[in-house]
Amino acid sequence: FYPKSPRYLCEMPDYMPANARRVGVFVNEDKQTIEMFADRFSLDFIQLHGNESPEYCRSLQLSGLKLIKAFPIASRKDLQNVHNYSNFCKSGNQFDWSILHIYKGRTPFILSGGINPYSAKALKEFQHPLLVGYDLNSRFEVKPGKKDAQRIHLFLNELR
Repeated sequence: FYPKSPRYLCEMPDYMPANARRVGVFVNEDKQTIEMFADRFSLDFIQLHGNESPEYCRSLQLSGLKLIKAFPIASRKDLQNVHNYSNFCKSGNQFDWSILHIYKGRTPFILSGGINPYSAKALKEFQHPLLVGYDLNSRFEVKPGKKDAQRIHLFLNELR
């Protein structure tokens, strides 16, 4: 639901399965717009990729939304921003998930929207006991919203 994205939607696509879990991606969007899209598309999660404050995130959760918060990490210093959310998380109103968009040197291996397909080797270096998955970005698509299954398969084999 980021207007600058080639995957931007303003109405339900015909291909959307009725029983799919739905995640809406937003970047610095106002609360009313997020709530409107969450209702219109029956979103299960709201994924935030902007500069949303802990207080703003809390207000979305208080309205009943489940959150995924993305944090860009290019250096150890950037982890301070994640730390700024720790009191918010300790209050019992934590994010349902969080995404660390991690950069290695000048080349990001996790970009806004997911993993750079050329860096499976770099991902092997990132280990965390709470890691549950990888967000594969548009570089794994043959067209907006349609993933390239062969490219994903090759990437996962390289990751193993």
